[in-house]
Amino acid sequence: MSGYQRFIAYVYEYQKGKKTENCGFLKVEIKSSSCRIEIHLHCPGIPPEIEAQIYGFFRKDGLMNGILLGSCHTSADMAECVIECDAENPGNTGIPFKNIGGIVIQTQAGGFYGTEWDDQPVRPDNFREVKSIESEKSFAQPQKENDMPKTAQEPEPPVHRAPSPEEEPAESPAPNTAPSPNTFVQPEKRMTPDSSFRHTETYKTPEPPVSQPQEEPSSKEKAPTNVEAVSAVSVRQPYSFSGKEFTPFDDTDFLCCWKIHPNDLIQFSSGTRTLRNNRFLQYGFYHFGHLLLGVRPGEKYILGVPGSYDQQERFMANMFGFPYFRESRTIQLPRSRGGYWYRSVDSPNFH
Repeated sequence: MSGYQRFIAYVYEYQKGKKTENCGFLKVEIKSSSCRIEIHLHCPGIPPEIEAQIYGFFRKDGLMNGILLGSCHTSADMAECVIECDAENPGNTGIPFKNIGGIVIQTQAGGFYGTEWDDQPVRPDNFREVKSIESEKSFAQPQKENDMPKTAQEPEPPVHRAPSPEEEPAESPAPNTAPSPNTFVQPEKRMTPDSSFRHTETYKTPEPPVSQPQEEPSSKEKAPTNVEAVSAVSVRQPYSFSGKEFTPFDDTDFLCCWKIHPNDLIQFSSGTRTLRNNRFLQYGFYHFGHLLLGVRPGEKYILGVPGSYDQQERFMANMFGFPYFRESRTIQLPRSRGGYWYRSVDSPNFH
């Protein structure tokens, strides 16, 4: 597989065959014949120290046929790992990664988590692990009609099962040889910002498009209504916070800013405390090691998540409730604008 491709896919938990809440995301990066899958799964209830198996699946005859790509061990309420495989031959199956329609993660405790990028639903009842795959050239070809070879073989008769009304049997190439897991690489506990990932060349959103977020207006323009910039006034409340005070912006719009930890949000009201479980907030804290709490004149507070300003980040930030961006010299990223995605929050209780 030539070329370069990167994209994000959001992972959902499936309970009793039904799609429930978003519980994380994965990043896929393909360079030439190398494929790297970075998994960030955060879901309350995942037991620690159990095995989680990661499958890439292709569709055939209405079934989701899983190729074992690797495995990892969970931590409490999460599973994070990096899987590397051959993009031309993941799992030694002879099926190129371009035929893979999504990822399924299964745990020993019975958890089922999945994502897709082929615009077809994930149905746990239709998933099966492929133990043996017969060699057939048609599997190595893309499923798009324009990319099919002129001498493509006729598809095999469908398996004798009745697919659901919403699902049509998908023609896929036929199987190859027995799968074997590829190398599993456990990530370090702390990661530096992945600037290369943030410049998306090939990007496909796994969910319906959402309204685009706005970049913060300059100080000469009118500020957004939900995070309003006002003229300087005296602030009655003394500022005292456990976080580290710093100056992320060159202007004087902020009276004070702190680097804080997600656990510091317990000093806020219940609506803000729930942001500790926000996936975008956790992602930013994981990569940069801090969040931003800022106060403007009039005791107007904002909560910021460090990141970069590009298409991919805009989609994620808007989806998880951080629609505004402010550039900052403290977030230095090669070939990208670093800063903070932010939203307004209520006043914390300093006492």
